[in-house]
Amino acid sequence: MINNKFKNATPEEKVKILELYKIGYSMFKISKIIKRSIGLISLILKKNNIHIKGVQESNRKYKFNENYFRTINLKRKAYWLGWLWGDGNVYNNIISINLQERDKYILEELKKDIKSEYKIEDYYSESPANIKYKQSRLKVSSGKMTQHLAKLNFLPCKSKLKLTPIIPKKYMPDFIRGEFEADGSICRNIKFKLQGSIRIADTEYVCVMIKKYLDMKFRKDFGYIIKYKNFSLFLISQQDDIIDFYNLIYKNCRFCLKRKRDKFKIFINEMKNRKNNKSSKYRGVCFHKITGKWYAYFKINKKLILFKLFNKEIDAALAYDKVAKDSLGSNARLNFK
Repeated sequence: MINNKFKNATPEEKVKILELYKIGYSMFKISKIIKRSIGLISLILKKNNIHIKGVQESNRKYKFNENYFRTINLKRKAYWLGWLWGDGNVYNNIISINLQERDKYILEELKKDIKSEYKIEDYYSESPANIKYKQSRLKVSSGKMTQHLAKLNFLPCKSKLKLTPIIPKKYMPDFIRGEFEADGSICRNIKFKLQGSIRIADTEYVCVMIKKYLDMKFRKDFGYIIKYKNFSLFLISQQDDIIDFYNLIYKNCRFCLKRKRDKFKIFINEMKNRKNNKSSKYRGVCFHKITGKWYAYFKINKKLILFKLFNKEIDAALAYDKVAKDSLGSNARLNFK
């Protein structure tokens, strides 16, 4: 029966059908051009092992690689999945990601990787404080890509589900880099000029996943997790851990969010300088580079009890001794007896 139907099409018609379909014509349009039935055209395409597009795919105005996330077999794919996990959304088969306008080049690179013809939209958004700021958005419509992402646990309302992304271990550093650039932060203690921390905000389950990987990669108790009502924070505060984390995600990467990487570099340099500039011979005293003065500090159970600036180093040492003695009594280790 199939052979009889094929006999109704000449070799020239078969070639024309294949060529028109490959350049984007739908079966309906081809049937109008060559005056043959859609059923015949479908049989010719199937016999030549050509994928027949669905209605949504055939009518799509912009083309792109819908199979990009079918398997995570490249570092770039894991990196983009990290970005989507942190800043992306999926709803009604529409996948979108919104960034600040200054980071638009990130979207341009993603668009290039998925070979998308979709345009990046620029628009203004308003903050709760009624401040308008410019943003950029890339969105694509695809049921197939949505299904592939769902198999990786990227689903609508994923923040409310007990899910973690499915990533091969060898690509975890790239996923974490994307997640950190999308939803991470570098927090400094500006008020006291003390060491800050690296933070990633996500669900408790994703934070635990990242911590377990880093514990296995480096050492146990790498960072810690703080749980809140609607989200959790994964924090890294030890200097050696912060440096290891930076090297893990940025050392050999070919593409990243430059402003965050550069901010991370400055943060590490500041930490090293603080460590090298503790030049005072007195306990609890450091030189404050910005003001050119000496400051005394005293902590109990990681809580800062004293932080005060002095013109003279010895005055800072005496202030430390007074607070230490008042707080610890005879157990205090003083500069002067």
